[in-house]
Amino acid sequence: MSCLALLPLLLFASQQDFVADALKALDAGQPAVAEPLLRQAVSAAPDDYFGHFNLALALSMQNKDEEAVSEFRRALALKPGLYEADLNLGMVLLRDKKASDALPVLKEAVEAKPDLARPNFYYGEALLQTGDSAGADHYIRAAAAIDPRYRDNIPAPAPPAPPPVTLAPAPLSEFDTRMNLGKKLRDDHKYDEAAQQFIDATKLQPDSTPAWNNLAGVLVIAKRFSEAVGALDRLKALEPETPGQLYFRAISLDSLRQHKPAVAAYRQFLAADGGKMPDEEFLARQRIRIIESEMKR
Repeated sequence: MSCLALLPLLLFASQQDFVADALKALDAGQPAVAEPLLRQAVSAAPDDYFGHFNLALALSMQNKDEEAVSEFRRALALKPGLYEADLNLGMVLLRDKKASDALPVLKEAVEAKPDLARPNFYYGEALLQTGDSAGADHYIRAAAAIDPRYRDNIPAPAPPAPPPVTLAPAPLSEFDTRMNLGKKLRDDHKYDEAAQQFIDATKLQPDSTPAWNNLAGVLVIAKRFSEAVGALDRLKALEPETPGQLYFRAISLDSLRQHKPAVAAYRQFLAADGGKMPDEEFLARQRIRIIESEMKR
């Protein structure tokens, strides 16, 4: 292999090292250490939304808001609908008294994660700062219903007079870092590496249904079916199984040639789905016929 052929591989490996070292610095609360590493990472891979997002995060943690806004917008241009970028961008804009600019991205965040307190609260705050007190009251009350810590921020009925809120950027915890890296690796088709990130996330938050759900999905894609069934069992202990989880269970058991439980899972999936996943329902019916035929031989 020539030196020229090696160059892209070397650049890729270097970029991966920059990101890994930067994530360690962010987890340690050292954004000034992470920033130059992430600048090198985005220089090596300018179309990598994950690098731009983490650079924006490091900048916002140092109150370098103008550059942070630019990097968050770059991440969103590369990965539209990225919840973490929408939320952090909106929070930085609110801190800079740019509530009108914050409204659309915070609306995206609350639509993506309506059951979380933080996007509801900050969208409500943006509405309040732009004069929509009724809308603000609705979303801030929604935040308070999800997380009681937000109750003190509910606007008074007349006139709305909430106490001033000191806004700060939202640094990712180690759990969030693992989840985001796992999703990035999954998007890049690095399924075994993604699975390890999700496994690490479940160790940090053993009762996190998103972590177990993402882990189960990537294990199925990686054809690690026994492990996938274990992850699905953990999910089932935390919440009722969704049609998607039932389908993952069925194809995993099917691949493991556990015929009777596979048929049962396929039937549960068909009963629960109600026509929302027609392609998967078609395949489920086909597999039931084939498996039952094999079992009769």
